This record gives sequence, structure tokens and C-alpha cells, in this order.
Amino acid sequence: MQYRKEINKPIKSQQTVIQAINLLGKCRDNGHQPEEIINASIANGWQGLFAPNQPGRTQQTKPRSVADSFADKDYGEPQLPDWARECLSREGL
Repeated sequence: MQYRKEINKPIKSQQTVIQAINLLGKCRDNGHQPEEIINASIANGWQGLFAPNQPGRTQQTKPRSVADSFADKDYGEPQLPDWARECLSREGL
């Protein structure tokens, strides 16, 4: 999200986030690490996430959810889009 903000292309909808998470999950199931997908997009200056063309490495360990892959990392202070802040304030959260 920070990268998108830096290139003046902030994520504007919840659907964008959901689709990105789904894509990362499918890539992980095909042997690719979500971090690799994100890093490749940033390195190439892309605005979106794209599945790699080459086959991924097979996993020998128990598969983890996409959420687990992100849970143990420190991403700094979260930056919520305006629509998310408005939704949370309406709900009293």
C-alpha cells in the first residue's frame, strides 16, 4: 500500500484488496511466495500484481494461508484509504 501511495496510485476500493489477496493465494498454491509477487511488481514499476509465467517451487511444508504469510512481518503504521476510515467511523470502530 505504501508503494502505491508513493507512486500516486492509492488503492481506492476494498474489491481491489480482495482480488489482490485472492491472486496471492492462488500464486502461493502454485508454489510462489506472495512476497516474491509483490517485490517483482514493485521492482518492475507495475501498479498491479501479476502471476508469474514460470512454475513455482513445490512446497514440502504445510501450506500457510496468505494471512499467515503477512502476519509475522512489521509493515509499519497501516494507512487506510478514506473509504475504509469512513466505514469504520460509521460503525463506531
